[in-house]
Amino acid sequence: MSSPSSLAGANARDRGPTNRARIFEWPAQRVALAELEGSGVPRLVLVEEGSQPPMSSDCCQDWMWRCGGEEEMRLRLRQLVLRAVEHGRGAPELDSLGMLRLGLRSVHLPAKEQALAAVLLGSFGRPVLRDELIGAVWPEGGTRPNVLASRISSLRARLGWLGLEIQGSSATGYCLRATAINADDHNKGFEDDLTSARWNGGTEDG
Repeated sequence: MSSPSSLAGANARDRGPTNRARIFEWPAQRVALAELEGSGVPRLVLVEEGSQPPMSSDCCQDWMWRCGGEEEMRLRLRQLVLRAVEHGRGAPELDSLGMLRLGLRSVHLPAKEQALAAVLLGSFGRPVLRDELIGAVWPEGGTRPNVLASRISSLRARLGWLGLEIQGSSATGYCLRATAINADDHNKGFEDDLTSARWNGGTEDG
């Protein structure tokens, strides 16, 4: 089994996507590590024996002794990734161009779905009655409930990737909520990430 130190050479210059975990050596890479403080990027710091570990209140940073085993590194990285996902989600936002964002993810919505999303966001976490949605999205009138149901179905499909869901029905009203974080979903592909290591640099700070 590879040790954390033996993985250090793998893909040393691969910085990877910003929502992927990054591993730093301490104190050799202290400057590069400091640049990501507060960034929301999950960071695991491998500390040389005899060095004082870095202290940080950032929930997206953790440390372990470099001599520790790969299993410990694997568990700490998984926990950091889940913390970063939760930390980065915040509240969903819809901009004037129809881009709905939640954390690091975004999706573009067609005009009618933008209007639906805007109403649901205005009552985030609370149900909105069918007639209120129809009146807000189709103020000209004449829209049947089945048209609303079809648009809601389409919007549901788009929002799942963001970590949002629309609960309810035409009879009870519709409610937009954030879905619970599924550890298994965010650990898919984790072994590939661990193999490629996502190391930030691999050389000492100059």
